[in-house]
Parts: sequence; C-alpha cells; structure tokens
Amino acid sequence: MPLSRRKSLTGFTLIELLVVIAIIAILVALLLPAVQQAREAARRAQCKNNLKQIGLALHNYHDMYNSFPLGGSGPTTVTANSSNQCVWSDRSMPVHRAPWTVAILPMLDESARYNEFDTTLPFPVFPRATVAVFRVNPTNVNVDAWERKLSKYKCPSDSIFGNDITNSYLGIAGGGDTPLCHASSFQSTRFFYKNGVLFHNSHIKMRDISDGTSNVFLVGESIYQAGPTRDSTYGMGWASADLVHNNSTYPVNNAGTRYSINSLPDLSINSDYSGNFGSFHTGGAHFLMCDGSVHFVNENMDLPTYQQLGIRNDGNPLGAW
Repeated sequence: MPLSRRKSLTGFTLIELLVVIAIIAILVALLLPAVQQAREAARRAQCKNNLKQIGLALHNYHDMYNSFPLGGSGPTTVTANSSNQCVWSDRSMPVHRAPWTVAILPMLDESARYNEFDTTLPFPVFPRATVAVFRVNPTNVNVDAWERKLSKYKCPSDSIFGNDITNSYLGIAGGGDTPLCHASSFQSTRFFYKNGVLFHNSHIKMRDISDGTSNVFLVGESIYQAGPTRDSTYGMGWASADLVHNNSTYPVNNAGTRYSINSLPDLSINSDYSGNFGSFHTGGAHFLMCDGSVHFVNENMDLPTYQQLGIRNDGNPLGAW
C-alpha cells in the first residue's frame, strides 16, 4: 500500500504579511497628498467661481442703478478728528442699514433670500453678543434672516469658520497706509477707508474708477471677519451692517489693502483686521477686479503695488503685476 503524501499548505507567512502592509502604507502615503491637492484645487476653483458670480452681480447692480452698491449704509456719515479717530455725524440715533452683500442678492439669483430682509428697517451688527450693550440688535425680521448662512459668500477651503455665517469676501473700501480713520486708540486695527469702491455710504460709478477697472480691486478674500461662533461679543456675519455705536466703529463687510496678504495670521478673538485680506489657500488670496476678472494674488507681492490696487483714483502707474 503506497505511503500517503503530505498535502501542501498554502498561506502568508508573517514576514510576507508585514511586507504587504508596508507596501500598502507607502502607497497610501504617496497617494494621500495627491488626493488632498486635488481636493484643494477643486475648492480653490469653487472659491474663484464664487467671486466671479459676485462680480457679475455687482456689474448687474451697476447696470440697473448706474453705480455700485453702498459698501455699508446708514443716515450718519464718518469723518476723522484731529487724532485720526472716526467721528460719526450723529451718534444720538445710529441706524444701521443693509450692506452691499444684501443689496446684490437679487443679482445672485437669491431673490428669495433678499425678500427675507426688510431693507427699510435697521440691520443687526452682532445680535448674538453676550453683553447686551454690544448687541446693537434690532428686534425685527432682519435678525432671523441674518442668522441664515449663504454658501455663495463662503470659501469652501474655510476649514475653521466653514459652519459659521461669516463672509469670506469683503468689499474693497480702499488702500494705503493712511486710512480715513481708525475706530479708537484701543481698536487701532479697525480702519475706515473711502478711496476704494465699496465703503460706508459709497456711491461709486464706473467713471469714478480713473485708474482703470482692470487695475483696481473690487472684492477680496478674507479670513479676518470674526464670526459669532468664534467671538460671542463681536460676532458678525455676511449680512451685518457697519457699526455706529458710542466710541466704537466696525467696517464689517469691507476692508482696505493696508497690510500684506496673510500677514496677520492671528485668528484669535477680536482679531478682525479691517486692513488685511487673506485666505486658507497656500501662498495668497483671490481678488475680484472692477472689470469682473478674478486673480489669485501672491502674498509676497510688492506692498506699495498691492496697496495701490485698492485705490480707485490715485493716478500712479502700476506696471506689470
């Protein structure tokens, strides 16, 4: 009778299994950055498209009303005193009206959202403030409408404030080292400009942009607006009005080109810098020009040139930028 043969056994040895796991780990390590880069490229493209749509809406508004919308609005005007501090024409009865972000909603195909607001009534600035005196909070339908997010004003790369009602795209109020005024001695990073296109009670027409529409910023990407989930006292949003209140001032949905892009990375409480723009993209931020084009501007751009791009009529040549 023949001897029985031993059946051959198949399977992985421990060493082979470890080698396979190591190969998979290497492949994942190689592919993950590529996947992340592809996702960021898609988010960056969407962000650029958001600005293109905002640009179309602003141009359509201009076509309809023969001027760009008011950056921020109200019956009071702002000037500077001898200390370059902002002074309002009437502090006794401050009224905050709709910002440009609300005015262009019908041109953004957001008529339903626009109709949620009552533009004849005061607009909130930061109605969630835990300190009552800081709420500047009208008790009307505009507060409820203020609370609703709008994705068209949010950069999809916004990993920190993505679930907030903040605005990723601020109007360009102006630029340069000498703003019209600043909020106060203890709020020296909050500036009001009026040498740009979208500032408090602005009424700028195309003909007023004498430096050329392809050489002047209209809207810029920013990460410096303090939202309510980040700042319970001064939390503001895309539909917030400019603040006129006692000795405090806030240009809420516009800012100026004073500091270099991304030069103020501090995103802690009360770090809303109205002289700065920036983004969560690497190396710079998107800007909408007055001609409707959108450019990704390098954060290392020459500072004087960058500041000039925020000014509509300084008459200085820019050269290639």
